[in-house]
Amino acid sequence: MFNASNDQLLNLLSSNLLINNCMTNCSNHGKCQMINENSLKCNCDQNFAGNTCQLDQRPCSSNPCLNGGLCISENLTNFSFRCECKPSYSEGIYCENRIDICKEEKCSGNGKCIDINGQTKCECFYLYYGQKCEKQTSELESIKQGIRLSSIIAIIIMIVFYLIIVLIDLTNLKKYIKEGKKLKYKESKHRKKNIVKYYYVN
Repeated sequence: MFNASNDQLLNLLSSNLLINNCMTNCSNHGKCQMINENSLKCNCDQNFAGNTCQLDQRPCSSNPCLNGGLCISENLTNFSFRCECKPSYSEGIYCENRIDICKEEKCSGNGKCIDINGQTKCECFYLYYGQKCEKQTSELESIKQGIRLSSIIAIIIMIVFYLIIVLIDLTNLKKYIKEGKKLKYKESKHRKKNIVKYYYVN
């Protein structure tokens, strides 16, 4: 908008000043105003400055908040602002510090937590599925049953083997006891034969 009186307008037209240049270059709702008969100036709206009002002086105009944080102007006089951060970037004045949102998510111990746009997601290991990898496939259940069955068979084999060894040891012990008794009997018999009787003679 151009603010000038009719006389001033005629003076400007006659002085060949570039009125259109002023009127079209005042940006951000700035208004072209006459200072004197030979000069024009952009009168800038609040929070804008510069020859053509091209400088935005609002604190959030430079987008200071990082990682998608929302800038909120608190006081235009002293250019103060605060950043409202996304959940995964809730640390730092400018939302510059990323939070490890997977710190508490263990995915049931059957997967790996990944951060997707500030949301946790579990990438499940082979043969596991579910939102938290809490479910196992039928294939894994079959494998586990096979392992359990194999373990039971192995335990039974070990018990049988142990019982056989114990049985062999008991048999050998019986033989040893019988042979020991026979040997003692023979020795006592042999001793009786070799006993010499001594008589006292007057």
